[in-house]
Amino acid sequence: MSNRKFGYKDRMVIEYFDLKERAKKLSLMLDRWSRGMLEFTPTCSLDLLNAQLDIMRAYQRILGERARVENVDLTYEDLQRAKELERNEEES
Repeated sequence: MSNRKFGYKDRMVIEYFDLKERAKKLSLMLDRWSRGMLEFTPTCSLDLLNAQLDIMRAYQRILGERARVENVDLTYEDLQRAKELERNEEES
């Protein structure tokens, strides 16, 4: 195990994957809504939720580009390592 501290690159990896998961869930919800298969009626308009998804995807692309420029790996293994470092920091 490394003695490396939890830092901004780890936060970036976690943020990227959290955003990716949230955008995926919103996209699935919007898809179900468009097919009339949603179990509830959203309070927000379809236009507002589609705009949110567009912005989430744009932000994800920006984080991906920033990671590339700053040599931050965005792999599942890096996500697991970052989460482990985060847990260790919280326990300290």
